[in-house]
Amino acid sequence: MTMMTRKILILFVFIAFTGAISAQQNDGGLWMSLNGEKKLSDKITFGTELSVRLENFGSDIDKFLVEPSLEYRIMKDFKAFGAYRYSQVADHEDNFWYSNHRFSLGLRYDFKWKRFDFRWQGKYQNSFNKDFSRFDAIESKNHIRDKFQVQYDIKGSKITPYFSVELYTVLDAGHALQYEFDTYRYQLGTRFKLNKDLSMKAYLMYEKEYKNSGWWNNYIGGIDLSFDF
Repeated sequence: MTMMTRKILILFVFIAFTGAISAQQNDGGLWMSLNGEKKLSDKITFGTELSVRLENFGSDIDKFLVEPSLEYRIMKDFKAFGAYRYSQVADHEDNFWYSNHRFSLGLRYDFKWKRFDFRWQGKYQNSFNKDFSRFDAIESKNHIRDKFQVQYDIKGSKITPYFSVELYTVLDAGHALQYEFDTYRYQLGTRFKLNKDLSMKAYLMYEKEYKNSGWWNNYIGGIDLSFDF
C-alpha cells in the first residue's frame, strides 16, 4: 500500500467516524450494479445500468433500478449527458413497493496531471413518485449534485484507486434545507481491469443523509461490473 493510499484510507475512516458521532441513526447497505456502454459515434455514447440495492445492513432489498443514458462529447475532456431512471422501491414499514422516476441532465469535465485523473461532474435531477399516503398526490424532489473525484493510475498495474466526494443541494421550496446540502457522500474504491472490454469497481461509501426529518449515517459497500458492447 502506497503512502498516498494510506492517507486516503485514514481520511475516509476519519470522516466516517466523525459522521457516526454527529448523526442520529445508522444503516448499512450493499449496492450491486451491471453497467454497459456502446459507442454510437465519435461523440455519442449510449449507456445503461441495472442495479439492486440492499439496506438494513444488507438484510432487506431497498430498490431495483434500470437507468439508460446518453453522453455527448463537446470537447476532448468536456461532456454533456442525460439519463432516465426507473426504480421499484420497497416501503418496509407499510409493506408495499412503489415506482420512482428520475430525470437528470449534467456536465462532466476531466483533467489529467501526471498520473492523477481529476473529475468534476455536476447535474440537475428531478425524481418523483406517487405519495400513497395522500391519494393522488405526487411527491417530487429536485437536486443539484456536484461530484469531485481524484483517481491515481499506478504504473504497470491493472488496479486504479480513487476517492470521491459528492454533495446534494436541495432546490425544493418549503424543504427544511432548501438551497443547502441534504446528502454528503464520501467514496473510496478501486477499479480493476479484467480484460479489454470488462472491468470491475469495488468501493466503500459513507453517506450522511437527511430524511424523515433527521440525519442518517449510511455505510455502503458496492460492486460494479462494467463492459463495452
